[in-house]
Amino acid sequence: MALEQTEGFGLTLPGKRLTYIQFYNVNENYFVFHPQSLAVIDGGVELDFEGQKLVIGWNSERALFDVDTNSIKHLLGEENHYQIESADLRIGQSLIGLMLISLEPKWNWFQDTNDEMEPIGPKHYIPMEVILRFENGHTFQIAAIQYEIEDRKLSNVSYDCYNELLLSVDQIIPIENTL
Repeated sequence: MALEQTEGFGLTLPGKRLTYIQFYNVNENYFVFHPQSLAVIDGGVELDFEGQKLVIGWNSERALFDVDTNSIKHLLGEENHYQIESADLRIGQSLIGLMLISLEPKWNWFQDTNDEMEPIGPKHYIPMEVILRFENGHTFQIAAIQYEIEDRKLSNVSYDCYNELLLSVDQIIPIENTL
């Protein structure tokens, strides 16, 4: 569902309370660095704010991370995936019931091309990162990244809409901007 414009993105969500979070994975494994605050998955996340959704997930049609306001199923399509049980991945559970104060998205874009590789049609915007700020100073960082693991910690983290999805609560992970 890549957006053709970013103005107005998420404007109806601030002031609403987070009612649930669901995580999805495509591949068998995902990485949990801290069970309640830091993980990397590859399917997506679906957040519900009093009936309004914010979904960031793998778009199987375009083969990149994308955004939707209805359901992760629109993005994942026919891609085999599974829901990660909240007992297995508790990230963000402490945010449920809190009011969203603001969203801070960071965008990239692509444009379709014809056979001669000339751009056609409008630009399509995709989120590289969204930082959600909640009441009481809590944060939830969601970002499309590539990374390395050194000594059981994330390192060399950079934006990459084709790789995996960072989930971080109450800690903003520095990401190298390679856009």
